[in-house]
Amino acid sequence: KHYRMTNESLNESSDDGKRKSRCSKAWEYVTLVKRNHKYRLYVLSHVCQHIGDWYTHLASLLVLNRLAPNSSTSVSFLVLVQSIPKVFFTHLGGALADSMDRRKTMLTLDIIGSIVTLGFVAAIQINSLPLFYVSAGVRAIIDSLYIPNTKSLVTMIVADGEELKQATTINGIVWALMITIGGIIAGKTEAYFGLEACYVIDSVTYVISAFVLWFIPGQYKVSSNDTLPVMKDKSKQSLKMGLLGKMCQPFTSFCAMFNGVVIYLFKCGFGLVVFLRASGSASWGAYDVLNAVYAHVAGDEDATSNRLGIIFSCIGIGCFVGPLGANLVTASDRPSTQQVV
Repeated sequence: KHYRMTNESLNESSDDGKRKSRCSKAWEYVTLVKRNHKYRLYVLSHVCQHIGDWYTHLASLLVLNRLAPNSSTSVSFLVLVQSIPKVFFTHLGGALADSMDRRKTMLTLDIIGSIVTLGFVAAIQINSLPLFYVSAGVRAIIDSLYIPNTKSLVTMIVADGEELKQATTINGIVWALMITIGGIIAGKTEAYFGLEACYVIDSVTYVISAFVLWFIPGQYKVSSNDTLPVMKDKSKQSLKMGLLGKMCQPFTSFCAMFNGVVIYLFKCGFGLVVFLRASGSASWGAYDVLNAVYAHVAGDEDATSNRLGIIFSCIGIGCFVGPLGANLVTASDRPSTQQVV
């Protein structure tokens, strides 16, 4: 009897310890945001970016339903217009992040994005599908340049390894929350104020994001002054190159980068994880087409927007729960836990 009571007390204390450990682990996220002023401003800018993204994403599917009714091909073409720039411009965004101040680059792209987004409003006003696709493509280019800068800026604001892991989880939670909240709010906004209001709100969120970034102190440029003479020598060599050489240089640089990535994936030991991510991303295009089809209510745009908002909110709930659950059961020093997830 004494043995059973001892075991029960040990199990209870073990359970209490696990609960306290989980609570303290969850509280660490709040502590990071409260303690790190720079990261707190970054998170606020991150919120503005994502809520604007989902306003535009939902509104774009509804615009296509208005400009090209019952056309799944138009939605597929929108997915292509938004995806292709990521292939060709993301590495350019990485080059910008390595050579320029990341915060200033993000601030500049925010200002440009606030202007470009108004092109959607013009497309709606004149019922121009080509102008809509052009605006979507330019906005996708801005996003492609923006993503490497915003991801790499976190590593300079949050230096500690464990805190960086927490910051990455917080960014994922913010993204999921913005899908959940943005989906419902965007659907209601379109129903009450029209599609144009969604794009105006997106433009305003760009401006707010730039305003917040302005108050993050410090310099966030990776290249030091020691590298400037080398860069000048390279620029002089590039001036000596012929026109054909200059035209081929981006292609040769891309081939060299691609070759380096392939070699690294084969040698690093986790190359297949990259293809797991790629296969998951490939399904998002089909999701957009199916979401537009299932949300469509013939002759009722307001009901369609509400349905689409609910669909995105359900996706957001899953994306919100996923990172929290994964972070509770994974540990960087135990790769097997990550394999299970």
